[in-house]
Amino acid sequence: MLDLQRQRMIAAAALAGALALAATGATASAAGTTRWVDDDGHAGPTSCAGGASASRSIQSAVDKSRNGDSIAICSGTYPGFVTIKGHTGLSLRAAGQGPSVLMPSLPTGNHPAVITIKNSSGVQVQGLTVKIPSTWNGTCRFYLRGVAIWDSSDIRILDGRFAGIGRDTRNCGMNGAIFADRDKDVVVSRNVLIDFQRFGIWLESSTGSITDNTLRFLQRRQIDQRPKAQHSFGLKAQSGLVSITGNVVGSDPRQDNRDLWLDEGIVLFGGTQTATGNTVSRALVSVDINGIHDAADHSHSSIDSNVLAWGTTGIRLMRSTGAGISGNHVSWFTGRGIVAKGSQDNRITGNVLQHDDTGGTVDCTDDSSGTGTAGTANQWSDNEADGSTPHNLCGPA
Repeated sequence: MLDLQRQRMIAAAALAGALALAATGATASAAGTTRWVDDDGHAGPTSCAGGASASRSIQSAVDKSRNGDSIAICSGTYPGFVTIKGHTGLSLRAAGQGPSVLMPSLPTGNHPAVITIKNSSGVQVQGLTVKIPSTWNGTCRFYLRGVAIWDSSDIRILDGRFAGIGRDTRNCGMNGAIFADRDKDVVVSRNVLIDFQRFGIWLESSTGSITDNTLRFLQRRQIDQRPKAQHSFGLKAQSGLVSITGNVVGSDPRQDNRDLWLDEGIVLFGGTQTATGNTVSRALVSVDINGIHDAADHSHSSIDSNVLAWGTTGIRLMRSTGAGISGNHVSWFTGRGIVAKGSQDNRITGNVLQHDDTGGTVDCTDDSSGTGTAGTANQWSDNEADGSTPHNLCGPA
């Protein structure tokens, strides 16, 4: 008899819990609870059309969440900032028919990014639109980052749209779209980034991948209004192990003024990095390689099968060792196609370099000395170009 009473009490408690979840728009499963966010305060338990009570702010739903929960964000515009700290297995996803937009007001405090992820693991942000405001008062003010990730692992930023928006005709753009520092296994994929001031995606001291993103750099301000000593770049992997694959990076094709183009399309700085199958256009330097080296496991940095067009330099290799540069197509540059400075033991093979837009030549240069090709410290072979310094690095097909 006691066992039967105990079973009834447990069943009643479970039913009460389920009813409570349904009343708040949350649904429980073995994988965790789904929490709904809608700017009208009603959504769930199965769709944005539901009439259950829902959080009006994304941060409120995050604060209520436990490890393994999912937050479904309905169509609408949500002000404020989102901070995810100390969470495991949390996901945020767009769930409505239209866009789910995060657009904070101009900040008065210290907000480095619209979405901050810190000391977390297994967090996924998918399908959100982030609009970042800025103001102009003789200089850029309040231009933020879209996402900032610190000291975390297994983070996914997927299918998002990040755009800088201005309050006047002199749009400053956002500082940068996605930044990660001291993180492990960060995946940034299938995002669209528009109008950034300094960078598109930057992974520093981290491991991960940057794949199939589209970046459009459109500056609406004059070059002398950019902060001094601040370069712009599309993608950057610094002092880690990062794969950069299948991205499209460039200045807006309507912007013909070279002074307003990206300084660098893809930057590989330190560590062991790869860049494969990317398209870069209208950047002064398409791929800038600085200080990369063989990894401890003897894997190599590689720059393969990229299409690079319109700029001053196609591939610039500086103070780097053991990299493979092969199968790249470089065209319409006013300076050099491939430049090696202070580098050794690199393999530069099978690249095609075509005429620039002034009727000159696009060629290869190497300032090193050693026992490699043409007395350099690197191996050059089967590269097609109109000339090289020294002779025989690159030549006609």
